[in-house]
Amino acid sequence: MYTLLSGLYKYMFQKDEYCILILGLDNAGKTTFLEQSKTRFNKNYKGMSLSKITTTVGLNIGTVDVGKARLMFWDLGGQEELQSLWDKYYAECHGVIYVIDSTDEERLAESKQAFGPWDLPLPLPRRPQSSAPHLGAQGVPQGGDGGWTPWSRVDI
Repeated sequence: MYTLLSGLYKYMFQKDEYCILILGLDNAGKTTFLEQSKTRFNKNYKGMSLSKITTTVGLNIGTVDVGKARLMFWDLGGQEELQSLWDKYYAECHGVIYVIDSTDEERLAESKQAFGPWDLPLPLPRRPQSSAPHLGAQGVPQGGDGGWTPWSRVDI
């Protein structure tokens, strides 16, 4: 009887959990993306002041409930020394969001190289700055010539 009631409770109230990696070079806007997502989907979350966001050393974790799903975002540091840890987390995740700074054309090749070993479609959120020129959607490489193969681009 306990098993039946426990199963019914889980079915009605437990949310499916999905782990999403947020990757990108340092200063690409990963933590800003995480904070904006938490603010948008958690009504009671006030959010961190964007001016207080600093370079991530290690990992930030954020949880967002969407419908019957709970999304656990893992925001990993983008410094070169920390990129070697990405594949350890990749094995445990359900999805990847790779953030690029569309105002920094000089680091686009570096960003592509950092993501290099994984050849899969993924969202590429771009962080355009209204006051600075940035790459348009056509500026992000795609296709079978070793470029990225994004299936959507989102301005953040």
